[in-house]
Formats: sequence, C-alpha cells, structure tokens
Amino acid sequence: MSYSDLVAILLTATSTIITILGVFVAVLAIWGYSQFEKMTREASSRHLELLLQSGKFREEVDQTIIRHVSAELAKETSPFRDLLRQQIETMIYTDAAKRQAGADKADMEAPFNE
Repeated sequence: MSYSDLVAILLTATSTIITILGVFVAVLAIWGYSQFEKMTREASSRHLELLLQSGKFREEVDQTIIRHVSAELAKETSPFRDLLRQQIETMIYTDAAKRQAGADKADMEAPFNE
C-alpha cells in the first residue's frame, strides 16, 4: 500500500464520518425544533389562559370583540352581517317549522287523549 492510497482511505473515512455526524446533527436539529415548537405552543397557551382568567385582559378582549363586531354590523353590506342575517332567518324558519310540526302532532293526538 502506497502513501497516496493511505491518504485516500483516510480522507474517505474522514468524509464518511463527517457525513454521518452531519446527518445525526440534522436529525437532532429537526427533533429539537419540533420539541421547541411544542413547548412554546404549550407555554403560550398556558400564559394566554392565565391572562384571560384575569379580569383586566379579559375585559380588553371583550371590548375589542364588541367594537369590531359593532363596526361590521354598522356597515350596510358586510359578509358578517349577511351571515348573521342568514343564520337568524334559518333559526326563525326552523323554529316555525318545529312549532308547526308540534301543533300538527298535538292535533293528531287530541282525539286519542279524550
């Protein structure tokens, strides 16, 4: 075995070891990022829960929601207003249909109840 063969083998082994180490570090980085993301999400949700349970921040959120909903409802045409109108109409018609069905059922059972 000549000196050039030994150098080639050593360089190949070194590059293989560095490649394996790089892949290992990449896998650890991906796993660490996912764990970091999970821990961050959990911590922020706990923090937000604590803030919402305290009175001041909850009042600010409620006021902001009321302000934005009021602004949307004040517009002549807005998707939120149209959606709200559709939902109310659906509830009214559905409730009327249920009342009618209940009245029909009561009328049919009335002769048998006597």
